[in-house]
Amino acid sequence: MPTRSPRADARRAALHARLRWTGAPLFVTGGLLLVWAFGLTLQGGPVWLVLISVGGTLIGLTSFGVNHDTAMALALQVRQAGHQSDDATPMLPDALDRELSDELAHDREEVLAMQAAPGAAMVMPLVGVVLQGVILWQLLIRSGVGSG
Repeated sequence: MPTRSPRADARRAALHARLRWTGAPLFVTGGLLLVWAFGLTLQGGPVWLVLISVGGTLIGLTSFGVNHDTAMALALQVRQAGHQSDDATPMLPDALDRELSDELAHDREEVLAMQAAPGAAMVMPLVGVVLQGVILWQLLIRSGVGSG
């Protein structure tokens, strides 16, 4: 992946560090939909809806993971490029710089192997919302909620 300027990579790393937290509510809502789908299956509903709901739950973890890896990979690129701007102010936010240091201390080889996937990282939360929306729609239809 061609890198931009370290400053642009620092902004993108900070964006993905924030965006990864969309995975937490996606995981929770996915889990709630999974429980609902399972309950509906126990009442004779379709098993495929449970299987799709598992995917709807796991997409929250995937969203977190791909954004986390992208944030760490971009932050590492910034650090390797010399993570201070011309006026000696750090380009990475302090919290992200500390987190990168912690990750490197914990498992350096894993962090060095991370690849930034900003396109996938941006799309994954949207895929999660759409998938969970479809699951919710199916659950509402099959549960008879709102029907007269």
